[in-house]
Amino acid sequence: MAGRHTPERDKFQLLLSLIIGGIFIYAASPKILAPDAFYLDIIGYNLVGGFLAKVIALWLPWVELLAGIGVILGVWYLPNLRILQWLLSVFVVLLFITLLRGITTDCGCFGSAGGRVTWWHVFGDLVLLLMTTFLISWTRYAGERRTQD
Repeated sequence: MAGRHTPERDKFQLLLSLIIGGIFIYAASPKILAPDAFYLDIIGYNLVGGFLAKVIALWLPWVELLAGIGVILGVWYLPNLRILQWLLSVFVVLLFITLLRGITTDCGCFGSAGGRVTWWHVFGDLVLLLMTTFLISWTRYAGERRTQD
């Protein structure tokens, strides 16, 4: 049956988990190593400043890193996926608002490698958001199917 738990589904779920978790680990690393640069990226969005921007620059990369590791290792899998889903939702809105306001700033997505904010950043985050939403739905569905079998 199509809804059954299969090795192919497990491999696909693992692949998506590795991609999503790996992207967030990769994105967090330069921000952890250079929080001052990430702080300036946050300031560039002209939405928050001062103390709040410093707090975000210090804790956000660690949330990304720990949630990415959790998704890859399967530790608190669904809660970590939900954290990444929430972050991606915020990122999409933030990028969209920034572009509509005509603000030219560095993304801060992958440290200095992120480049200026473009519609491609919005598209990329939307794809990741869809992937995380798919994994959350799939995992919940698979769990419900197992309890019914």
